[in-house]
Amino acid sequence: PKNRKGLLDHATARYALHRYFLFKHAMYLRGLEPAKDAVNRSSKDVPDDEVPTFLQLMFEERLHDGFDLRQLATIAAAVEHIVHKDSISHLVGAYNQSKRSTHENVTAEQLEQVMDIYLFGLLGGAAPDGSIDMSALQSAHLTHPIWPNVQRFLRKAQNDVLTKTHGADYPRDQALVPFSSAVRVLASFTEAFGSWQNQDCSGMSQELSKFDTKGTGRVKLADFYQAGWRYKETK
Repeated sequence: PKNRKGLLDHATARYALHRYFLFKHAMYLRGLEPAKDAVNRSSKDVPDDEVPTFLQLMFEERLHDGFDLRQLATIAAAVEHIVHKDSISHLVGAYNQSKRSTHENVTAEQLEQVMDIYLFGLLGGAAPDGSIDMSALQSAHLTHPIWPNVQRFLRKAQNDVLTKTHGADYPRDQALVPFSSAVRVLASFTEAFGSWQNQDCSGMSQELSKFDTKGTGRVKLADFYQAGWRYKETK
């Protein structure tokens, strides 16, 4: 919906950004929650962890009548840039955790180890200080049932980038991969992860639909918990 001037108001723009990042990148960004009330706030009042709202409010201070689609796309691109920079900082942390330098090339196998550390942190395995318990990483397939599937998806992103950069027969045991290639792997993974996860969610919906024998869109709680590991509660 648009306002009387044919522009998107604050709430509509925020919801559009929320949906975009949720489905495109599988990201739930603080500050873009649909129920968030930021209409009467100045950009100076927005905490650091609400960067999207901060950017949007900065635009609104100059665009009091609302947003057109080009302006909304500009905000989305700015937020994507910030998220990408944040992801790179976590990638650097993964290099440091694996005791490798971003200034030196690594082998394909070594990059896989680095990306596993990054992925484990992404899935919530990092300590508050950002460090990774390497023993916990070794048992990630037990503590994070989705680990094998997401890891395979990340491996494919890495192989696609390295194949494009070094050819299909690149030697995996030679230190040919610079940090810039690791960044491209990260970008490729991040770009496609949302769509991949959405397919996984569609699969879950299909799994549950077989328990909906009456066509109501609802299933019994007991059937829900018996549908598979993805429907179990963690303690």
